[in-house]
Amino acid sequence: MSSLRFYAGDQLGRIHALNVALQNPKEPQIVSQPAYIEDAPDKTQAVRILKLSQDAEPLVACARADSSAAVYSINEDASLNLLSRWKPARTGLWLSLDFVPERGILTCSTTGHVALSSHEGELLSSATASLPAKLKDLRLSGDSKSFATGGDEVELSTWDLEKTLASDGAQPAPAANPTKKRKAKNSELLPGETWRAQNVPNDELNLRVPVHVTSLCYLGDASKSNEIVTGTSFGAVRQYDTRTKRRPVANWTEVVKKGGISRMERGVSEHDVFLADERGQLFALDLRNGKQLYSYKGIGGTVNSMTLSGSNHILSSSMDRYVRLHTTFPAPSTAGKNMDGRGEIVAKLYTQDVVTAVASTPIAVPQTSLGDEEDGEDIWDQMQSVDDDEEDQTRRKRRKT
Repeated sequence: MSSLRFYAGDQLGRIHALNVALQNPKEPQIVSQPAYIEDAPDKTQAVRILKLSQDAEPLVACARADSSAAVYSINEDASLNLLSRWKPARTGLWLSLDFVPERGILTCSTTGHVALSSHEGELLSSATASLPAKLKDLRLSGDSKSFATGGDEVELSTWDLEKTLASDGAQPAPAANPTKKRKAKNSELLPGETWRAQNVPNDELNLRVPVHVTSLCYLGDASKSNEIVTGTSFGAVRQYDTRTKRRPVANWTEVVKKGGISRMERGVSEHDVFLADERGQLFALDLRNGKQLYSYKGIGGTVNSMTLSGSNHILSSSMDRYVRLHTTFPAPSTAGKNMDGRGEIVAKLYTQDVVTAVASTPIAVPQTSLGDEEDGEDIWDQMQSVDDDEEDQTRRKRRKT
């Protein structure tokens, strides 16, 4: 593939296409162009989530800060056409938004309200459900038949999509034995819930370990929906296999020494995962020994979004107003063995406003459609590509002020 295409949404609600030319893999060029601009951009329209369908003719869906959601079609020039926009009747903050092939769009809020909507925004009949509140992450499995959730004092759980939506928020039937212990009652599965993790053992002081799942992801391809990894606000990474037991098969504590894990994406092999923390670190972790494989240097703000492309490049956005393109490298065949290479930051783009969400597309971009880089910079509020020296100079000026 000679080029890649990503979409990025910013804090003012604007969506832009980022085309990446890969003729020279060591010095790729990022060209930006506007894809969809609101009539009156402001922070109430900020893009919180951005997703693309994996169809032959992909669609773009976004969730905004005003609790609205929208679906767009993609034109040949990468611009977007608004197909529909809707605002659910019951929402908290947006937690997730995913395309379910041949079904519609699955949305979930932090209050646990789940809904399946058509691409036109109409709520499908009997397609709502209520999950536990205080959720922090929801991920759809590769085959789109199930999903996983976790949050503050909400253990990792897996759910059957069809059964969950059919339950329409129904509560489990009362226990036959009213004297059942509370511990056993808490382990009772909710309608549609197929598996729930058990908390790790008490700490060295015999105190209960709080449950604070901040991010999670499935491992492997669509055929593997039983292996899940979670990150916590205490910097721990836990790997679960829903076929074996409820407690983690691996529990790596203090993977992040200070601050919790904010973002997580599956790696390029079955043994690694990409993690971002609250201090701006982004790195690959070997799940066999809990050690860092490599990290990306020079990120000056918390990573607020990242996506893995089909070419195994990562695009990330961070609070320091940069969008960065990263190369990746698979974990060695044997844990602890020296790697033949490491992932690096190969391109970056400074943006006038913070990019809050990014998404990758399977579209193969024709080289002739990449346009002129300077034109793209002018359109996106003088968005400009900078080198390391300019980035360092910008940081020094910020420190002085």
